[in-house]
Amino acid sequence: MIQTDKLFVHGTLATPRHLRVLTGFEPPRRPALLHDFRRVPTPHALPHILPEPGATTEGYLIEGIDAEVLARLDRYEENGSLYERRPVVVRAGGEWIQTHAYVGSPTAIGVHPCRDFEPEDRVEYHLLAEMESTLARRFGSAESDIRLGRELLGDAIAELTRKHWLDPRWSPRALGRALQHAPLPSLEWLREDAHARRFASAYLRLIARIVILNQVEDRIRSEFRQALRPQASCYPRTESLLAALAFLNARAEALEAALAGAGLRVYQADYDYVDTVRQAILLADALYDRSLAAEIIARMKINRRPGGTPLGAELEFSPLGARAIRSRRGADPQLDGLYYFHDFDLARRLWKLGGYRDDHTGVTFDAGRTRGFLEIAIGRLQAEGDLSQPATTDLWILSELIRETVEFIGIPPHSLHLSLQAEEGRPFTRLPGPEFLFCLLLLGGDLGLDTVGILREKRIHGGEIRTRRGELAFSRWNAHRAVEGGQPPVPVIEFTFPRLAAGRHYEPLLFALKGLQRALNPLPLVGPNGPLDRRYYRQMEQALLQWAAAPTPVDEGIITEFIDVVATGLRMEREAGHGHSPGECADGLIRVEAALHERNEEIRRISSQGLACAPTQGA
Repeated sequence: MIQTDKLFVHGTLATPRHLRVLTGFEPPRRPALLHDFRRVPTPHALPHILPEPGATTEGYLIEGIDAEVLARLDRYEENGSLYERRPVVVRAGGEWIQTHAYVGSPTAIGVHPCRDFEPEDRVEYHLLAEMESTLARRFGSAESDIRLGRELLGDAIAELTRKHWLDPRWSPRALGRALQHAPLPSLEWLREDAHARRFASAYLRLIARIVILNQVEDRIRSEFRQALRPQASCYPRTESLLAALAFLNARAEALEAALAGAGLRVYQADYDYVDTVRQAILLADALYDRSLAAEIIARMKINRRPGGTPLGAELEFSPLGARAIRSRRGADPQLDGLYYFHDFDLARRLWKLGGYRDDHTGVTFDAGRTRGFLEIAIGRLQAEGDLSQPATTDLWILSELIRETVEFIGIPPHSLHLSLQAEEGRPFTRLPGPEFLFCLLLLGGDLGLDTVGILREKRIHGGEIRTRRGELAFSRWNAHRAVEGGQPPVPVIEFTFPRLAAGRHYEPLLFALKGLQRALNPLPLVGPNGPLDRRYYRQMEQALLQWAAAPTPVDEGIITEFIDVVATGLRMEREAGHGHSPGECADGLIRVEAALHERNEEIRRISSQGLACAPTQGA
């Protein structure tokens, strides 16, 4: 008699985590041997068995399968088309047991959308397909309707998927209810708000551009999945986002012409939010060019420089610069300091970029109205609770991601925070002096003339990197977590001093930061509760303030010593595994040294012209 509460599994269903996500529980299992069937291990996401007399396949017999769980597994295996659930006899625990197993259809497998996926990707693909059945009920069954729903509720879908991986007890019914009742954005409120209508065109243009970016990223991630394999523990969309940003920046004129032609650069009272999103999706399809995307992917493949240190970046944008916080009403003529950020549902449009409004109050997420910066943090999974993953371990990828994001966003850039994952348990060291920090300022700071023609380092001298307690946060210790509860957060060192600028390449700075951090592990100036060593902090703060007020060239001997330390750190990373090749390190060090000498010469040139002379104390 066939035991319907049991099932023989051997492929993706043999992984307990996958089975738990698909069924909501982890059924008991024991090793089993299936006779007269041969296992075909490829494609990786679609391994299958085929009848073959005399062959055997090792797997597991899972038990406790009720009708509802079996129906879920039938949907996952696409029973009747991709696979067929058939009666089989297996040997388990010394006895012969009649049960079922899924037998593959080679023809269907050969043309299935998941044929090039990894097993975990296929499970995610299935979860999304389950959610799309809810979208079809809410928005319509046509592909265009489902895509509209996926764009409008993309952040909710991503969050539900992530939570389901962590807690599979969520039933498909519960997931469906969450999507069915998620609110949709509207522009009805604009009719009663004359002040907001002044900025509506700029908001809607930004919304349309972000929707197009999201759609192009989806397309690239789907079509080039094998070329864009995410790095372990890093944000899975980093490289596909970089490719999409580079694609749209390469087609910038065509993009703006398409927006103008579709009327998406101006507010139209008879056009609602959903109309804007639907039209932007159509524009994304019209703009897409697979051959251009392939060229960009090929260039990324050539230039990749993965290392062994997880990296992250936070980018701040505002036409008001440091005045964005507590700016007066209407001071920002473009977006009014993002005062209507949530009214225009921008948090849900910007979820792939980790975008949110930062008003520097220390509140991670504020759904109300306030003014501040647009912050982009690739890898941020959830603003509320500050959940995030590293963006990448690749210096070139991160540098290009920063540059392409600045070009695409279209809002003046302001500041950049770079983060490096710290080595847990390794003690910090105290630098003997501030000179290495001056080298970092040469590479990433903002050297320029102030309003009266005096050379300054503007980020520090202008008080831009002070905490709410007034501390100079040149570098700070922090901790990031990718999931709520569970595993402890990962320690990171954040460097807040860099200026974000259009067209700037940040690879030399990233090379220097990583090498210095790996070699010496310098003590960050501040932590979550203030300076980690007050005496050391005061020494460095005073030196940084003095140098920022009147920058001077860094001594050539110090530069040589700095380069040697960076080289040592890069070598240590390589020896620990997953570091850069000697050739990549040599190339990076040459560029670091060249950038340092170039900025030194810039300081000398301005000084020789008599423009860098700051007033002395008491003058």
